[in-house]
Amino acid sequence: MTLKVFNVNGREVATLVDNEVLTAGQHVRSWEAKNVTSGVYFYRVFAGDFQETKKMILTYSRLTEPSEPGANTNKAHLFPRKSIASVKGG
Repeated sequence: MTLKVFNVNGREVATLVDNEVLTAGQHVRSWEAKNVTSGVYFYRVFAGDFQETKKMILTYSRLTEPSEPGANTNKAHLFPRKSIASVKGG
C-alpha cells in the first residue's frame, strides 16, 4: 500500500506510506503537516490494482499553549471513522 498527499496544484507534498505490505483491515496514519499551509489537499491510496483519491481540509489546531514551542502546529488526520484505507485480503 502507498499513501501520498498532494496539494491543489497536483504537487506531491508527503508520502505517508511507501509500498508497505499491510494486513486486511483499517489502518490510520497522521500527517504532521509542519511545512504546508492550511487549505485543501488530496490523498491518494494505492493498494494492488486499487487506487482512490479523496479530498481533505487541513486546518490549524492549537495543540499547546501559545508560549510553548510547537504552538499552532498543523496536524491532519487523514482518515475519518469511515476509512477508505481498508485493504482487502485475499
